[in-house]
Amino acid sequence: MIDQLRNTLYDTQTKVLPSGMFDGSFALDDLIPAGSYSLALVLDETNVSLNSSASIIVRHKVWKKFDVAVYSNTSNLYVGDTLRFFVSAVDVPANVLADTPFTWQIISEPDFQMTGSYIKEALPSPFTWNTTEIIRESTPVTFGVGTTDAFGHATIDIPTDDSLPIFGNNFSREQLWRLRIQFDNDDGDPEITESVVHVKKSSYRLGILLKSRVIEPGKGITFDVLALHDDWDPVVGASIVVTLSKLTEFADEPPDALTLNDAIPDKKVIVTTDAQGKASGFFSNNASGAYAISAALTDQKGQTIVSTEKLWIGGSETATSSLHSQYLYPVTDKKIYNVGDVAQVLLPISYTGSYQLLLTLERESILYTEILAMEGANPIIEVPILDNYFPNVYASFTAILPIDDAWKVTQSGYVEILVHSPDNLLHIQVSADQDYYHPGDQALVRIRITDADMLPVDADVFVALQEKIESTLSFTQELFNDIAGPLPLQVASGNALLMSTIESSYRNTGDLYQHSDKVVDHNLNYANVPETLLVRFEKQPASDGEVILSVDVPDSQESWQINVSAVTQHSQFGVGQGEIAVTGTIGIQAILPSVFVAEDLGEIKTIIRNLTGVEQKLTLAFVPVEGIDFAGNDNPQGIVLPPFSQRILSWQVSIPNANSVNARFQIAVSGEDYQAVYSSGAGKGIPILHYFSPEPRVTSGIMSGEDHFVDIIPVPITSLRNTSLSVYVESQITGAFISGLEYFDAYPVNTTDVIADRLLTRLNVEKLFANIFDESGAAPNQISSTVATELEMIYSRQNDDGGWGWWLSISNLQMSSYVTLGIIRAKEAGYPIRTTALDKALDFITSSITETVATGEKNASLAVGLYALSMAEREWPINVASRLYEDHSLWGVSGKAYLALALGVRDPVDPRIGTLVKEIVNVADASSSFGVHWNDRNSQTMNTDAQTTAVVLDMLLSLDGEYADISGIANYLISVRNGKTWDSPLETAWALDALAKYATSMGLSEPTYNWTITLNNQSLLDSSLLDKNVDSAASMIYEKYVTLKESSGVAFINGENTIEYTRGAGVGKLYYSSRLNLAVPMSEITPESRGLSIVREYCHVPEGSLAKVSYLDTHCSPIQTVPNGSELEARLTILNPETRYHLTVIDFIPSGFLSLNETGYIITDIRGQTDQQSQPFVYRLCNEFECQFYADVLEPGTYQIIYRLKANIPGLYHALPAKVYEVYNSEVWAQSHADQLTILKQ
Repeated sequence: MIDQLRNTLYDTQTKVLPSGMFDGSFALDDLIPAGSYSLALVLDETNVSLNSSASIIVRHKVWKKFDVAVYSNTSNLYVGDTLRFFVSAVDVPANVLADTPFTWQIISEPDFQMTGSYIKEALPSPFTWNTTEIIRESTPVTFGVGTTDAFGHATIDIPTDDSLPIFGNNFSREQLWRLRIQFDNDDGDPEITESVVHVKKSSYRLGILLKSRVIEPGKGITFDVLALHDDWDPVVGASIVVTLSKLTEFADEPPDALTLNDAIPDKKVIVTTDAQGKASGFFSNNASGAYAISAALTDQKGQTIVSTEKLWIGGSETATSSLHSQYLYPVTDKKIYNVGDVAQVLLPISYTGSYQLLLTLERESILYTEILAMEGANPIIEVPILDNYFPNVYASFTAILPIDDAWKVTQSGYVEILVHSPDNLLHIQVSADQDYYHPGDQALVRIRITDADMLPVDADVFVALQEKIESTLSFTQELFNDIAGPLPLQVASGNALLMSTIESSYRNTGDLYQHSDKVVDHNLNYANVPETLLVRFEKQPASDGEVILSVDVPDSQESWQINVSAVTQHSQFGVGQGEIAVTGTIGIQAILPSVFVAEDLGEIKTIIRNLTGVEQKLTLAFVPVEGIDFAGNDNPQGIVLPPFSQRILSWQVSIPNANSVNARFQIAVSGEDYQAVYSSGAGKGIPILHYFSPEPRVTSGIMSGEDHFVDIIPVPITSLRNTSLSVYVESQITGAFISGLEYFDAYPVNTTDVIADRLLTRLNVEKLFANIFDESGAAPNQISSTVATELEMIYSRQNDDGGWGWWLSISNLQMSSYVTLGIIRAKEAGYPIRTTALDKALDFITSSITETVATGEKNASLAVGLYALSMAEREWPINVASRLYEDHSLWGVSGKAYLALALGVRDPVDPRIGTLVKEIVNVADASSSFGVHWNDRNSQTMNTDAQTTAVVLDMLLSLDGEYADISGIANYLISVRNGKTWDSPLETAWALDALAKYATSMGLSEPTYNWTITLNNQSLLDSSLLDKNVDSAASMIYEKYVTLKESSGVAFINGENTIEYTRGAGVGKLYYSSRLNLAVPMSEITPESRGLSIVREYCHVPEGSLAKVSYLDTHCSPIQTVPNGSELEARLTILNPETRYHLTVIDFIPSGFLSLNETGYIITDIRGQTDQQSQPFVYRLCNEFECQFYADVLEPGTYQIIYRLKANIPGLYHALPAKVYEVYNSEVWAQSHADQLTILKQ
């Protein structure tokens, strides 16, 4: 518990259960000052600190009491998730805070760790884990205002994405967010309450381990990397980019002072993790000096985490440290040694001649001395580790360097060597005379100290007694399996405080003492915690290995934790723990599915436990709030709980086919002395999925003058309840750019092209708004910080050959050229770029063009590559331009446009440009009512009609091509949007790129017309919304989302619905579009095949190893009903008649089931052969909602994808259809049928 100045009031430890849960309560002493405090919950590990906290408001004169609970979709909050804060009034009538305004602010705090808390070794050792750049001062994140509802409740949603400036280059791993809520009181004394949540960059953990931090000259660098999920499962088949960077030659500063700011990348390899999540690698032929070796891993959300370790290579070729410095900064090859090891210590000495070196090993006194005759720079000294060096020894070095006959330089320094010795560890047993105590009792605590031979020893004993957060949910493995199996879908605690972790064990990393009278506080538990009323420290002598303490149990229902450290005069050392257990309270926990599908019949379970020490008679009532109905017969339920017992209760629930997007409920618990309400997800609840037609009905157009358009929208009665209509109106073309930014910010996948698309769009928006608006509003959405982030993501995916693939896959010319154009655009915009990355990319493009032309292959990607070389002012391969122009009739419209752009950059008057432009203009298609466009679709080169049209518009504007209807091209691009954006990220990026040039060249006119949009003669939107005095993009976009439930009275009717767009006279254009998502009942879903097909089966798990079964030769035993806890297989069979490119497969996991990622995925081709190395789906993952698979290229054939599911919660559940589609060809897609699965109670 800490105050606002971060002074620690008390500190304690508690066990986190396998479920990731803990719970408890505590009593405050009357002497605690009134004010705002934080109860910080910290999982301390060697290199990673996971923090969460709850707020405590202490008042001596009570007015109101608030609790702020923190929830997210999972027990860990990751970048990209939306964080929802729930504000509620507790222990006061609901109307006290009804409709009450409040202000809120989020602050990102410095890397936070409770003072004196002990860092446990929870992660596998001795790996170095996710490098974290520390936030060194509090930084505002965002702020706002809110108002409570009629029940005194409110919710605040905060997206944890790149739209917040806090996620810039300095955000590496995690942040601590503090939310401060303030209610203004009538007496002028505001009510302030706080809560804290930990925001993490990724659900992956990445560790790196060097065989040695000190390398002898001529020897290579061997490393291991280990990739784990947050639940400690290995990340299998992950591509990890490992970079060796030169930090500096040996500098005159301590090793820990060397930073990565000036690191120069030297070498790079990509390694792939095995079934244990581990991979190994090697760097050879390395010059001497200081280096950093960094491992980078990109997760399924596109977030890249990095782990870095420093190393030093001896040798004379880079001996540049100063001879004028009197200091040496030795470096050891390991961080800790065992007795019998030989430590290698590198000395950064730049002198290359002969000299003398004095070595001393000392602690309380000098243990060893030696004078060594040395030759050459940067020597490595070997130091054998003896048993009397435990727990630590200091190696001191003094070098006398004869610079010349008249001048000698003395350099000296030392390094601490930590030594581990099991023979010198003490065993400490801590026990209390009773199992449980009541407040006010007296406890006798017996501490017994023995050596390695289990013989009692005399020692100095340091005892810390601290209040312990007692878990009210003591999970046994059997109990947990009864509830949801070993892997819960979603776990929420009764007091809404969530934390995800693992069970960990203590590991001593070295003694803390130089001798019995002097303590060095490296790892001593709570040594820095100030003594308070809530923490008690004692130092006791142990006679014959035993100490007995008398402890008065305070008036609190919290248990006390006893931490003991002991040291002998011979430097033997040990730690131990015990507990004074005090009776606790009642705890409740709900076990929930991660998601529901409309029409599901499921189950909600709770565990309730009595730790009060007396029998409790309780009543539990299930209260539906939204999107969920009670479907059983027993509600409420009454139970009698004996002391220290627990019960499992369940409620049958149904999910109606309504338009709710979340299922919310409450469980009310009441007894003679206990009242509580558990709320699902703090108001957000469980997401509900609905099925919509895969082909939404989209209407769009442009009104340039006074006009009226009527659109008839049929909505059948079976779809009436869930169908939704989104209407968008833009008064300026620049509104499309704001919509584009929102689209990319919410896009769920980070393929390489999506990252480049997002980068290009941000650059175009920044440039366009700087040109059109004043500088104060030129860069919405913090573009400058996110551009740097996109560039870093691009660099991390660059292959060793300099190119890029769709995912972390083999480089190809089209993708590499496109990404390179994005880097060049960023450079032109003034952003700093990595010139080495750009040079490698241009080298790859040059060599790829040369090799492709030499083989005679005809590919439009050659023209894109030539354009990238032109933009970078890089020389073209000899005769390549001539060869391409000779074959330009083969390139299609897009290839010709790129070739014209490439020629135009080099020579704007090149006569070949006119020929290319003329040929392109001659095939323009003006038949569409939307405007002029070009037909050129090729999924291999990622071309679509809209993307090709955008490239042509770019070409005409860049080369001043003569074309009479430039506006017609722009009108087409705007009108073919699929709602607010285009069909794919690539189409969106290129369309906005061309429209940015168009808007800049044409300028903007202030709209002076009036307009209205009605649905079934009821007003939806009109021009009264326009604030003509606001010079920003926000005044250009108007949206309306319509469903059956509309308080304004605007709603659908059964049959034909009429939407009318009316524009009056005046200056300017009106851009409008609507998107109808037609709901389809589960019973009416049918399979679809458009160019390929997909079939899904649920099968019994066959006998034998999953990895050795040839599934195309194995009959599927269909399954529709499974017992809870059992496994089944999901099999996706894809029939692909011709080569497809950039293919995506998505299969939704039915509610009540979990995907078992640890079994891996089996993907087979038509021959029934399994090849994990060459199989086409280069990227695959399963989360709690869906499984995704991606293939750069899929050759003709039949493929099967198999993964396993586990039944976790009884009920009847629906599986939405599996989907497969080409990303860059909206006409090629397929879906399976829908399924229904039943999980039976055991």
